[in-house]
Amino acid sequence: MKILGCFIVLSCFTSTLFGQIFHFNEHSTTLSKTTDQSPAHWYIEIFTDISVDSTLRWKAFFQSIPNEWQISLDDQTTYTTNIEDGDSADFTLFSGLPYAQKLIIGATLNDQPAIGSVFFDIFDPEFPEYRDTIEFHFIVSAVGLNELVNAGIVIVENSIIRKATEEITSLQVVDLSGRKIVDLVDFHSFDCSSLPPSEVLLITIQQGEKRYLIKWMR
Repeated sequence: MKILGCFIVLSCFTSTLFGQIFHFNEHSTTLSKTTDQSPAHWYIEIFTDISVDSTLRWKAFFQSIPNEWQISLDDQTTYTTNIEDGDSADFTLFSGLPYAQKLIIGATLNDQPAIGSVFFDIFDPEFPEYRDTIEFHFIVSAVGLNELVNAGIVIVENSIIRKATEEITSLQVVDLSGRKIVDLVDFHSFDCSSLPPSEVLLITIQQGEKRYLIKWMR
């Protein structure tokens, strides 16, 4: 029994030594929202691989996240608000829980549409070379074309979008993976019937400093 006990302790020590104390079953998730669905929340589950509580650290990295958004993270040790690119904090990964521990992101959108991602490196601060990365990918669109029509940005007739002013207006279409389909620096009219059918696409219309993101499918 003493030998068995030593073996168990040694196994836990070895696991900790090499940084293999946690894992994720899913490394990314996509939040597809409109600007009126704020704050946006979702989570990724983290699992412990050892039988004792452990201290881990997260470090945030932003990709195309607008300044207007306010990002938070509930690691179920601390609720951290107003996270900036490069911020980090320690948290406890608990053992023996009857449910999976969650890393819960929040984004207050402040009426700003965008496509972007928040990445978190997760690692043992004593062995930072052993780490894993998770991604929260955001696709946040404006409510719809009607709002742009009412704001005098565009005119929509059937499937044709026309700009409503003489101001330089760009139009870009991407699919949900971010692949660019259309890129017009200054457009006067665009026929949406030319877009692939039965596929959710994102139309970005930019006029000066104002940028609008709309979901489209026909």
